[in-house]
This record gives sequence, structure tokens and C-alpha cells, in this order.
Amino acid sequence: MASFADQVAAIGRFIAVGDPGAEAASNEMASVFKPVVQRVLLSRSHAFATKTPSPPGSPPAAISGELAASIMNTPAIGGGAVWESKSGPTTRYGRIQELGGVMTGHPTMHWYEDGVPHWSHQHSLPPRPYLAPTVDAMADSGELGDAAAAAFSVLFDAVS
Repeated sequence: MASFADQVAAIGRFIAVGDPGAEAASNEMASVFKPVVQRVLLSRSHAFATKTPSPPGSPPAAISGELAASIMNTPAIGGGAVWESKSGPTTRYGRIQELGGVMTGHPTMHWYEDGVPHWSHQHSLPPRPYLAPTVDAMADSGELGDAAAAAFSVLFDAVS
């Protein structure tokens, strides 16, 4: 059994890596998340100007792969035990794919679907979430927690 002095020293080592460990954990979770969400976005595809095979409520089907390629991570910001790194798309249509909503054209939008031209001033897109379900699945599987623990472990081992 460890002595009281050994336990106090161990707590001191944990405190020493708390701030940099939380920052590293946040960055590591984002770096593990990015390729997984990109695979989700590329798991279904269809040709340009064809109807999407992606049912509402499931991730969008890729045409060019631009949405997947646009997923970026920001370096963690924060301090103490609270650090945040963000992962998400940089394309202009990334948010509406995730949440759904109404798009408005000025004056109209024009597109082809299975060879048929369509025009609309407003068009409603159903949600096709890809970020939130991926976070939930990775958290449930323990992948995000494992990534955070690994980041802390590296720093803790360095001060031990």
C-alpha cells in the first residue's frame, strides 16, 4: 500500500498535467473524430444530378466528397479543466445538411434530378445528420474517452 506521502505526490503529478492534459485530450478527441465523420460522409454516394439515395434522417450521400474533405479541426481553446476543440465542415451547405431547413434562392434555385430540371424560390431540406450521430456513437463505444485517456497518459507518464 502506498504511503500518504506517495499518494500526495501522485495527486501533485495529476494536478501538474491537468491543464495541459485537458488541452491535449481535447485535441486528440478531435483528431480521432475527424476521419470517422469523413468515413460516415463517404459511406454512401450518388452521381451528380441524380436523386440522393440517402433517406431523411441519415447522413447525406456524397456527390463530390467536398463536404467530407471540408471537415476541419480547430486547436483547443480554454483553460483549467475546460478545453474545447471543434470539428466541423467549412462548406457553405454543411450546416443545412446536418440540421435541415429552408434554402431561399435569389431569384430562384435551379438543379437537375434524374435528368429533370427543377426551379424553386424556396426549397426545404430534411435533416441529414452526420456530426451529432457520429459523436454519440464514438462516445458510446468509448473511442472518444480512450483518446482523451491516452493523451493524459502520455503527459502523466512524462512527469512520473
